Amino acid sequence: MRSLIVGTGLALTLAGAAGAADGLDGRWVPPTGNVEIVFAPCGPAMCGSVARVMANRSMAGAGASAAAPAQIGMKIITALHPAGAGKWKGKLFDRERGKTYDCLVEPMGATMSVRPYVVLPVFGKTLTWTRTAS
Repeated sequence: MRSLIVGTGLALTLAGAAGAADGLDGRWVPPTGNVEIVFAPCGPAMCGSVARVMANRSMAGAGASAAAPAQIGMKIITALHPAGAGKWKGKLFDRERGKTYDCLVEPMGATMSVRPYVVLPVFGKTLTWTRTAS
C-alpha cells in the first residue's frame, strides 16, 4: 500500500513538472526575432509584454520595419485566458499594421504555437515562437 502511495505521488509530481514546462513561463521570441516577450497576470487574464528589444525587422519580409521599434513593456498579447487543456485564447497586437487580432496560443515545451486570426482560426496563420534561455 505504501509503495502505491509513493508511486502515485511521484507520478503526480512528474506530471506537474511537465505541465509547468509547457506553460507560459519564461521568455518567448517570435519568428522575427525582434523582441522577447514575458507573460504575467494583468487583471483577470494573462498578458505578454515586451521584455527586451533586439531588432526592428519587418514581419512581412526582409528588411527593416516601417513601424517604430517596440518599446519595453508594450503589451503584444492581452486578455489571454485558458481555452482547454494547455491552450489559451486572447488578443495579439500587430504593431506594423496597428491592428489587434484574436489568437490561439499553445505552449509546447521549448516552442509555442501562436495563431492570430480574423473571425475564425481557419482564417489565420500559425507562428512558432521559441522559448529563450534569457
